[in-house]
Amino acid sequence: MAVGISSNDDGVMTVFLEGDIDHHTAKEMREVIDLNVNKSTPKLLNVDFKKIQFMDSSGIGLIMGRYKLMNSIGGKLKVINVPKNLEKMVKISGLMMLNIFEDEKEKAQENPQEERNSKMYEKVNKSKDESKNENNEKNNEENKMEKIKKKEMKKFKISGQKQRFD
Repeated sequence: MAVGISSNDDGVMTVFLEGDIDHHTAKEMREVIDLNVNKSTPKLLNVDFKKIQFMDSSGIGLIMGRYKLMNSIGGKLKVINVPKNLEKMVKISGLMMLNIFEDEKEKAQENPQEERNSKMYEKVNKSKDESKNENNEKNNEENKMEKIKKKEMKKFKISGQKQRFD
């Protein structure tokens, strides 16, 4: 469990969480975050989940508690970089209704290079898929031709055998 904290002069505090969030680690994370928030009263608290590998319901409680804390001081909470493997839990919990999660449009606005890279990746994969499809079609045609050749060879062998016995 690790908690890194970064603040700027614009009233934005970013908390970088690392490791697992379970009932053993959530308390320590909560205490570190709350101490720093109460000290500097930021306008916006970003909680970065990028390096979280596992989270149980204690993680949901951690998010809810920071949401309430930020509301009590007149600030906002934004949860960012939630890994794909945790998205389902977050959706099921109902936290999505609080509009505290960074969405894809926000990510693209913050990092236009990442969006360009993503589009480039999609193009490369699309061309790879098209190439695979062309190769598959070519292979299918070659297989059909091979089958036809084998059939013809069988016919030839059979007809040749018949001629020998006549």
